[in-house]
Amino acid sequence: MHRTKRIYLAGGIQKFFDNDKMTEAKTWREEIAELYKDNDEIQIIDPVKLFEFRNDYSLGKERIILEQEFELIQESDLVVAYFNDPKSLGTMSEITAAYVYGVPVVGVTNNIYACVSLHTWQKLLCKYLVYWDEVKDVIDYAIK
Repeated sequence: MHRTKRIYLAGGIQKFFDNDKMTEAKTWREEIAELYKDNDEIQIIDPVKLFEFRNDYSLGKERIILEQEFELIQESDLVVAYFNDPKSLGTMSEITAAYVYGVPVVGVTNNIYACVSLHTWQKLLCKYLVYWDEVKDVIDYAIK
């Protein structure tokens, strides 16, 4: 019997919340979850579903979310980071934590222009850097 593999979904949230565009933060996560919905050996960890994100949290509440997210990353087998907001400090923190914890990161961009605009460290923290249309194949390979 195989152990359930945990995939943590990292990506911009705050920028989209501030602009009332949470759909942009949720859609790609729902697409990944849909790919694995019938696979009992994969558990998708989606922070958007686990936490109620608001922009009026106290520093103490943000600390709790940060620590819980880092714990989830540490317990994961893979992090998929969608660079829908390449300047997101949250995403950068998530992939840095994954790197420190030894959890491989699949970085995902829409196209070559999005990939070129990433900071060098964002690229280096990713074990794999792929375009959206390759994401399932790379996740399947990385999670073996």
